[in-house]
Amino acid sequence: MERYFYRHYQLSGKLQRVGCGEFSSQNERIVQHLDVNTQDYSLSLIVSGALWFKDQQGQVQILKKGDVFQRKPGMVHSTCVVPTEEYREQFCLMSGDLYLHFNQMELIPREMTFQSQATPESTKQFSLLAKAIKNDSPHWYKKAMNAMQNWLFLIDDQKDEKRELTGLNKKIFAKEELVSSWSKPIPFIAQDLGMSYSTFRKWFKQEVGLTPGAFRKLSRVKLGCDLLLQPNLSITHVSEALDYPDVYSFSKQFKQVIGVTPSQFKQNPLCFE
Repeated sequence: MERYFYRHYQLSGKLQRVGCGEFSSQNERIVQHLDVNTQDYSLSLIVSGALWFKDQQGQVQILKKGDVFQRKPGMVHSTCVVPTEEYREQFCLMSGDLYLHFNQMELIPREMTFQSQATPESTKQFSLLAKAIKNDSPHWYKKAMNAMQNWLFLIDDQKDEKRELTGLNKKIFAKEELVSSWSKPIPFIAQDLGMSYSTFRKWFKQEVGLTPGAFRKLSRVKLGCDLLLQPNLSITHVSEALDYPDVYSFSKQFKQVIGVTPSQFKQNPLCFE
């Protein structure tokens, strides 16, 4: 579903375009925009779902609710909606000269992507922007510019600053994130540390001796061993506690690491110490 509103007006003797809208996609639909080089500027706030984003340097990120990404004139980028749940974004758009004007006023964020707080106030300001652009008043342009300025101000003001982590604290944080939520995608953890996935994977392996995926897998199975030693916990309960999609997935990964099935381990754990 797409709902958007565009208007044209004269600025510096040129025909300019301004607009805003909402875009959504259901989980069965993949939407790709590859190697885009637009002449317009736009800023999008992700309201729900996730999006694959590749910047001009080829760095890939998985963006999620509350993340902001921009399309800037002359900067090539690619996006792809991740079809795991309903995706929805709110966006504003402006032509080149207006973009330069807003940029000179330092209203355009420097980062191509960043985390902002998705709040009711943000939704309210976006609704005011849409209302202003649709307004039939001769002064609609001034109202739209004021509303867009307020929305951009709010998003920038609600920007989440990533905490500075270095050395040992950085490694501890990465390990905790990998085992605190088994289903959290590793690229999200890399993003929390301000790294691309490939950079994070290389750094983590150098620091820990295992890739992030291997470390998570080993930690998960080791915890599974501890839980299987509890007589009142069935294999199904252990599988659910470790957030596996089903018992089969748990058993398969357990055997890959330990060499036997969870049932065999539970029957005779002393043989595998």
